[in-house]
Amino acid sequence: MEDSLTKLLECNDNFRKHIKDFIEIFVEYYGEEERTYIEEQFNSALLVGYLSEYYFEYVIQQLEELESNRLYKELMAKTSLSVTKEQLFGINYSFEYDSLHPISKYERYYEQFLLGREGINEKGYKMKKKEAVEFLKTIDSSITLDNLEEKTPQLTEINSLLNDYKSAKNKYTLFKKQYAKYYNIIKHNKDLKHELQEKYYKIFLQEILDVIPEKYKENVLEYINNMFI
Repeated sequence: MEDSLTKLLECNDNFRKHIKDFIEIFVEYYGEEERTYIEEQFNSALLVGYLSEYYFEYVIQQLEELESNRLYKELMAKTSLSVTKEQLFGINYSFEYDSLHPISKYERYYEQFLLGREGINEKGYKMKKKEAVEFLKTIDSSITLDNLEEKTPQLTEINSLLNDYKSAKNKYTLFKKQYAKYYNIIKHNKDLKHELQEKYYKIFLQEILDVIPEKYKENVLEYINNMFI
């Protein structure tokens, strides 16, 4: 599945890799005497294997989900806790949105707990404790705001799982680096789409400026002129 999706992302490269095959097909059809001309045309052509902006992003999201599910299974296999995937990671949240994983509530508290109380923001710390308890109560109903700090060092299984979870997040970061080229393409496409939409909208406003009510013209002109700054 992953290989098939990656091949879709690499459609441009795949076209280029098969230029020689295309040349031979055309030579076979048009004749050997046309080889030089056919080779010149193919070798100078810009070959584009087109994926729509939407579908390109969809393929990346599919790869993210595959990697997330692989990491979920890996984590669940390592723990002896009687917990479900939904308890730890929520419903349909990939590692792309790890801050929404329920276990991240405990992670934020635990990081502060290890650092100690000196110089901390008490209001922020209390909020982290409250969120941590919300998560932990789904696993151990005896944990409360009053006994959380006392029990934290004793939560060996959960703390071990948390370390594995952090390792999984690092693996996901490496996965994204592997596909960095494609994330950059998506960002470029989105930025270009936004720029073109704004550019042509401003051109449209210039063309209808005469029919825009006077009370709005000053603001519209200011907006249009920002294009040239």
